[in-house]
Amino acid sequence: MRFIFFLVMIAAMPDYIGAQTCLSQDLLNAQLHQNAIVTGDRARIEAFTRNWIELPQHNAGAPRELAIIPVVVHVVWNNPNENISDEQIMSQIQVLNRDFRSMNTDLGNVTYPPFQNAIADAEIEFQLAEVDPFGNATTGITRTQTTLPEIGLLRIGGKRAICYEELGGHDVWCSNHYLNIWIGAFPSGIAGEASFPGQDIPEEDGVRIAPQRFGVTGTAINAPYHLGRTATHEIGHYFNLYHVWGNSGNSNPDCLFDDEVADTPKQAGNYLNQCPSFSELQSSCIANTPDMFCNYMNYTDDACMVMFTQGQKLRMRAALNGPRLELVSQSGACLPVSNQFEPTPDMPIGLHPNPANQFVVIEGLSAGYDVQCFGVNGALWPVYQELENKIHVGHLPPGAYILQIKNERNMITKMLIIARL
Repeated sequence: MRFIFFLVMIAAMPDYIGAQTCLSQDLLNAQLHQNAIVTGDRARIEAFTRNWIELPQHNAGAPRELAIIPVVVHVVWNNPNENISDEQIMSQIQVLNRDFRSMNTDLGNVTYPPFQNAIADAEIEFQLAEVDPFGNATTGITRTQTTLPEIGLLRIGGKRAICYEELGGHDVWCSNHYLNIWIGAFPSGIAGEASFPGQDIPEEDGVRIAPQRFGVTGTAINAPYHLGRTATHEIGHYFNLYHVWGNSGNSNPDCLFDDEVADTPKQAGNYLNQCPSFSELQSSCIANTPDMFCNYMNYTDDACMVMFTQGQKLRMRAALNGPRLELVSQSGACLPVSNQFEPTPDMPIGLHPNPANQFVVIEGLSAGYDVQCFGVNGALWPVYQELENKIHVGHLPPGAYILQIKNERNMITKMLIIARL
């Protein structure tokens, strides 16, 4: 019985099999029609994104602090060929870091000057997690053998099976703190799909990719999808990028839809299974303005996907300052992805007084640290630093709190009790 939903879903999507490479937009559109909560969340995120981008200090060319994204890769395999190697996974991380930093050597293929001027370093890098949600050392890779074929698309009781141990997959790691990537088999012709911000419940928030489309070694060496660009494309969706032709599905024949990015020309088709040449630029929506077939958010062959634009960078950075903020701030109701901390060598970190009433002093704290305060339910409470180590807490109701003390490299948590007569 568990395959009934899967078979119905496949029957309802005949155009996907053998033709479609990415399900992300189609799945989002389906949820927008069926789920009012998703519709509301996406509307708020889009409003935030537009407002953030319009702020003068967020101009496209401004350098930004490098965002380091902790990644966990869940390999869920049914046959041994799907159990991809650590080497193959590492090869994909390397591709992501080149593509998102505009360090890929094939950028030279972009010879059209306006497109050259639009190329962006997104200033985003990816690292396999070194600490799991329980504080244990990890490689950032989990492996689960499943009895379910093509688990990448399979839903059981409305849930993505690959995202749940009880359904044959692997449970998420704190999706607000880690980029979760599940590797599992999809039906032929489907490369993967990703969660847009605000689309999925936390247990399913992340990216899902077929094993033969992840990395550049092992099972992922067959052209034309052999350069790791599927993951680059899907993670673009995860950071709130639409396809270049907009959010209409797989095409935009009347040129009515747009990807909400100013420097990517409107586009009618998707260039699936194509690799055009810059010697024959094609314009499908705007006269004398060619389609950006070389963009990562197109459907061209891997060898033709080579760039993000400055406008796309702004949308991704807006996501990292809004719905994806906790990936880089590591705040919120989840255990940390790092257990490293470097206090001053001659004094341990301590709180005094504790229990506290109006203020607390963090003893042993060197300069350059920020402090955040969370209730035991994960709610963030404002606190006010008078000096580097003196924190006003007089406004906090009596009870237990967690102080998170961190700089750009290290973090420690301390229990604080607020008590009053």
